[in-house]
Amino acid sequence: MDLNGETNDSVSIANIGSEITQVIQLSLYVTVSFVGSLGNLLVCVAIYLQKKRKPNEFFILNLAITDLGASIFSIPLDLTELLSGKFLLGFTMCHVVYPIQTVLMGTSVLTLLCLSTERHRAIVSPLKPKLQEKTAFVMITATWLVSVAAVAPYASILHLEGEHCLEKWPRDIYVKTFTISVFLLLYFVPLLAITVNYVRVMQKLNCEMKRLKHLFSGRNHSLCKHVQKRADQNVRVVKVFVTAVVVFAICLLPNHVLWLWHDFGDGKNFKYFNEVVVFCQIMVYINSAINPFIFGKLRLNYCCNSSDKKRKHSESSLISRLSSNAPKFYLRVREMSDIMSRPSFIKRVQQQWQVEEGEAVV
Repeated sequence: MDLNGETNDSVSIANIGSEITQVIQLSLYVTVSFVGSLGNLLVCVAIYLQKKRKPNEFFILNLAITDLGASIFSIPLDLTELLSGKFLLGFTMCHVVYPIQTVLMGTSVLTLLCLSTERHRAIVSPLKPKLQEKTAFVMITATWLVSVAAVAPYASILHLEGEHCLEKWPRDIYVKTFTISVFLLLYFVPLLAITVNYVRVMQKLNCEMKRLKHLFSGRNHSLCKHVQKRADQNVRVVKVFVTAVVVFAICLLPNHVLWLWHDFGDGKNFKYFNEVVVFCQIMVYINSAINPFIFGKLRLNYCCNSSDKKRKHSESSLISRLSSNAPKFYLRVREMSDIMSRPSFIKRVQQQWQVEEGEAVV
């Protein structure tokens, strides 16, 4: 029996498997980076072109900036390290690159928390003053400060050892404390608060819809239709935000579970742990590429047409066309006014109904 031949065959199969894995990883990195960069850039442009911006649009802009940062900063750096097999950016960047990736992740979930808080305030507590731009900026600043503070210990223990940027914790208890703190502070607790906010929002919307249907049952059909349209608009906006939260939770869960398994279980001894890390990281980046499709309708309306008239009509540059269509592109995320849940609207509709009834009697 040729043992050397069998060994060589096993090594060849392992090498082929490793090459296929690397090709898949590289393809995913490039695709996600391109789609995420383009999509989030379009969201930023669309919001910038709005003449008047509402608080939730500033939150969406902040979310798009963090996703754009992941697409144009984190992914290329990960890709460089994956291709070279070593850290090429030097001592200083060793303390910056990995922490920045975690800061972007934390800022994203805290921004989603801000969005849910704004929706909760506007719909569940409509008598309170609306969120002001200044308050929105303070909340956005807080998302970055909290994320940076949470990740600061991680930045302090990184060091360049040879050609690799490695963690060097004084004791094992420190790394476990950091891992569980990041999981709780930048994932579990914010998502729990977001869930509570949106559950209360949906309960409020359902209650308002039932109340309005009862109020206008058997009355003017066009008025009822208008009320229903307003209610549906609010529900659609909330569903968009809930979808973003669900996608975020699903995409980031594997990464958190992996590091909890590594620090509290036997994950560090798993043979293919590094490969799993790469794919979990790709899942995090996929969330950055998906968000533009959730918050806006990305449409490629331009197509090659033999008609000179159509071609002349679309001669403007790609950015110009996208800019001119930005309001349509962003219509899905433009905050629908919460009129239907405000007492002032209900009172106004009742007055309008009474006027119509009076005209009918006359």
